[in-house]
Amino acid sequence: MKYRHAFHAGNFADVLKHVALLALLRSLPRKDKGLLLLDTHAGRGRYDLAGSEASRSGEAAGGIETLLGPHAVWPDEIADYLAVVRQLRRATGLRHAYPGSPLIALAALRAQDRLTLIETQADEHAALRQAVRGAVNPTGDTDSARLPLERVTIECADGYARLGAWLPPIERRALVLIDPPYEDTGGDFQAVASAARDILQRLANAVIVIWYPINQAK
Repeated sequence: MKYRHAFHAGNFADVLKHVALLALLRSLPRKDKGLLLLDTHAGRGRYDLAGSEASRSGEAAGGIETLLGPHAVWPDEIADYLAVVRQLRRATGLRHAYPGSPLIALAALRAQDRLTLIETQADEHAALRQAVRGAVNPTGDTDSARLPLERVTIECADGYARLGAWLPPIERRALVLIDPPYEDTGGDFQAVASAARDILQRLANAVIVIWYPINQAK
């Protein structure tokens, strides 16, 4: 696999995805009962927008960096997302840190929830483990409302192949995020459709978030 999300982190599409994901994660926990968030293609969790990949593409300039401009007033959902980005930068001391979906999830999940992150690439998986350890309790304080590290599982595996291991969850509530690289667009679309059917067969009330590219017809 040649795809590396670091080239596209923080671009306009990433912003849209993360705003939508955070809004969902703010809505679903309105019920006290816990839930499982299963991320099938989790990536590295945290990105450096000043790093070589992001700098080479320059895509974040038209995404997150535009939104973080001074004196802007945004709807609540976008303002909430920007607060998560700013909090990550304060907690890490990294001016150009950017949260991937795992760290977005950690900002919203509660102590009674669970988070399963699956990433197939070994180097991305190693970076993900480090990012999560730093984000679960970044300030060293104790907050009983936060998701504890022992309720986070990180696997280096095929996210599609692991659906049966995690669904249905004991909570009988789940949000499944599927965001594959789409290097093989046709094959990935088929895999996503198959995964969605599998998920709903295992848990009919599952919330499935599928991210996919929309290309203009020529």
